[in-house]
Amino acid sequence: MSHECCIDRAQHTNLMKSMIKSLHSNVYGQELAIKRIDNIVKRYQRGENRIRNTKIFLFHGDIGTGKSYTASLMANHLFPQGNVSKLVVSLDLVSILNDNHNNYRQTNQWLTNQILKLSRLCYAGVVIFERWDEIHIRQLSIINSIISDTMNDPNRMKIRRMTFIFISTLGSQEINNATMAAYNNHMTRGNFQDRQLYLQLAQLIRDKIPQFNTVDNVIDIIVPFLPLEREHIKLCALITLSKMVLDRKSIIKITDNVIKSVSFYGEDKFQFAKFGCKRVYDIVNAAP
Repeated sequence: MSHECCIDRAQHTNLMKSMIKSLHSNVYGQELAIKRIDNIVKRYQRGENRIRNTKIFLFHGDIGTGKSYTASLMANHLFPQGNVSKLVVSLDLVSILNDNHNNYRQTNQWLTNQILKLSRLCYAGVVIFERWDEIHIRQLSIINSIISDTMNDPNRMKIRRMTFIFISTLGSQEINNATMAAYNNHMTRGNFQDRQLYLQLAQLIRDKIPQFNTVDNVIDIIVPFLPLEREHIKLCALITLSKMVLDRKSIIKITDNVIKSVSFYGEDKFQFAKFGCKRVYDIVNAAP
């Protein structure tokens, strides 16, 4: 596995840059999220983020908007073996806590050991936290080591060059409402900037993770994932079907059936899917 980490920091920087191009090609309907990821990466490279060195991304949005998929693409781009690499650790905090019989002290020790083990394998390792908002994450001291900028924390010194992605549905309703309001104001998906939305999300996050010193620290690293529209669902289906040996008539028929099986909400003019591409792939693969 050591060959996966045989990249110098200059090469790692170049990989982060080319990663953005890969996201644009493979993630549908999330221009704003990709733009935010790009901005966060650039600020880290220039040393301008308030939380220095450690790369932290807060992915927020409804179920099925592509948060976990985007995180996996980022990991796949940085390391040849992607999510199955020993240099990428994906942690479902709810399941881990259940496995430890809701013992936070034991869970904290296990998480700390896993993250420090990864840091010894590679300074540029990636840790993905799923469902962190569903537990009392403030009770995990390793989170303080990740977020704080205190260099006298021995764990902080060891993990400060790693990448941490926090994935959550926290604030999804606020994101959905802001998206609808932006559309009504004739703003495009990739360009609207709602300061109030970021303030709302930041406050929700700080209520859960008080280790963040200020709201601005949080706003810097929030990546909102917007609800998908009919065109994005159709594109997901078409891309999936294009990899199969099917004639054009069959592709059109199955795509139409997929669209009909998806529930949408919102106004007549702006309708958003109740689930995303992950569910679309399941429907397509289950089609006779």
